[in-house]
Amino acid sequence: PLEVKRRVGYLPDSVGFYGRMSGRENLRYTARLNGIPEADAEETIDTTLEQVGLADVGDRAADTYSRGMLQRLGIADALIKDPDVLILDEPTTAIDPLGVSEILELLRGLVRERGMAILLSSHLLNQVQSVCDRIGIFSAGRLIGQGTMAQLAQRFGDGRRELELVLDAEEDGERRRVESVLSTVPGVAAVDAGRRPSAPWVLTVAPDADLASVRSQTLAAVASERLPLVSIRAVEPSLEDIYRRAVSGTLGAHRAAAVAGHGEVTR
Repeated sequence: PLEVKRRVGYLPDSVGFYGRMSGRENLRYTARLNGIPEADAEETIDTTLEQVGLADVGDRAADTYSRGMLQRLGIADALIKDPDVLILDEPTTAIDPLGVSEILELLRGLVRERGMAILLSSHLLNQVQSVCDRIGIFSAGRLIGQGTMAQLAQRFGDGRRELELVLDAEEDGERRRVESVLSTVPGVAAVDAGRRPSAPWVLTVAPDADLASVRSQTLAAVASERLPLVSIRAVEPSLEDIYRRAVSGTLGAHRAAAVAGHGEVTR
């Protein structure tokens, strides 16, 4: 257990420090608890405060720190022993949007610069999607799926693949021409022009078609017909969509198992 603790840093949901002590003094205390020699600790503390963006306020009392600053100090506290793995529980809770952006960029930097593995636990799925390389989905205390976004989408998605185009075509005649051109692109199964003239066009890609190839051929058709294209992008399911489908499927299976078990008892 001690060897594991030496290699793992942890930031809990509710981080606490001695308010009358400065950020630097709190980190010194953590270094002493971890048996880090004083000379080594001072150099590590300087480097870590710089890395988390607290070098200018390291000598201020911790009770003067904002929530975002305390979260960064908590990450610094977990980094003092230079762990191989950093575990973070809801690191962006109650932080303003700018602070959230800074925390997430800090995590990306730790992975790039230290080669560190970071385990992030959060219900804020848009943040998880933006920062994590691999994702695990838990339901009822069980890990029901894990992998990259693409792998999770393939397993829990509804199978639809779409391209979204924004075109500067609002007149009826021009929109009919756009629909005619897009519907003839090989691999396009359906064209949805949207309910409003300014709405994006959505192309449904056929199941047996290659998405990249359909995108290239769509661009070629748009260029050939001189359609007023503003943008084009592949529409991918969000982590919220994937999570909802994964969890609802698991809960449905649990209910079915419960009903089956009840039936066996009554027989």
